[in-house]
Amino acid sequence: MKVMLATPPWRSTERWPPLGLLYLAGSVKRERGDDVVVEDAFCRNLSVDQLVERVAAERPDVLGMSCSTHTFNVTMDVLRGVRETLPDTVIVLGGYHATFAAPWILEGYKFIEYILKGEAERSLPRLLDHIEAGTEPVDVEGISFIRADGGLFERPLALIEDLDALDFPDRSLLGDFEYGYVFRGVPLTFGKFTTMSTSRGCPFSCAYCSCAAFSERRWRPRSAESVVDELEVLYRQGYRECVMVDDNFTQAIRRVEDICRLVRERGIRMRLFCEGRAGHAQLSLLRKMRSAGFEVIYFGAESSSPKVLDYYNKRQTPERTAEAVDNAK
Repeated sequence: MKVMLATPPWRSTERWPPLGLLYLAGSVKRERGDDVVVEDAFCRNLSVDQLVERVAAERPDVLGMSCSTHTFNVTMDVLRGVRETLPDTVIVLGGYHATFAAPWILEGYKFIEYILKGEAERSLPRLLDHIEAGTEPVDVEGISFIRADGGLFERPLALIEDLDALDFPDRSLLGDFEYGYVFRGVPLTFGKFTTMSTSRGCPFSCAYCSCAAFSERRWRPRSAESVVDELEVLYRQGYRECVMVDDNFTQAIRRVEDICRLVRERGIRMRLFCEGRAGHAQLSLLRKMRSAGFEVIYFGAESSSPKVLDYYNKRQTPERTAEAVDNAK
């Protein structure tokens, strides 16, 4: 079959590659060998009509889209237009908002056949098997859909435990589009830029955070060898800047130290960015990270008020955050 995967249309100056869709594309191609097209409407600043036109030109058998809460309405506009233009294309929705609101979406937007909750590298290829065979996908992990009798069928969200088993994202599917980060007209990235995922999930329970709920508070890391293998591939392809998009890159200090050691041993010279928890920001660790090319680390400080931090269940103190910033400087 022909499968098209797309981000929702938007206007953004934070142009980061859609790693989630690239992972899905790799799984579909490996497991089934389908023709897969990836359209990054979010970073290309496409309009709803432009994305609908792109989908109509490709005429996919299956269209998969991801959405967050702030892109939900525009995603529905696109899918409604696709249904009117291509009535035989099967529509599959995923992402954070779809994972947490699946029953209500299926009830209110009848043009969506299936929702895949959580991480879909295993479930999407299996769902495509059922679509091709015309069978009911009741054995697909993380699926929600309306059955022929009108009843709702759901399975719990799916998570991938062995991240090392996944293929590296094939960034060539994105064409020659230049990714990078600009803030109010000021470029913050220079040279060939991409992003990378070295772990998924977060073990903490900050009250406001959807990441912990999406991952069921299960932090799953890739091995240091797998991470640096991918970095080495990127370096050979000419990439010189990379953001680690992990919710908590520094969760396991020994793993970070091993990554840094392997980066230095292999002669990889890239400008690296990451997010880390203030409680995992020892000076000795940050020095090793800096020597391996890490130039920026983001801390989720949230507040300098202990009362607010307790209310959010941050399990963090202002003093610890201040110390982390001092260490980073």
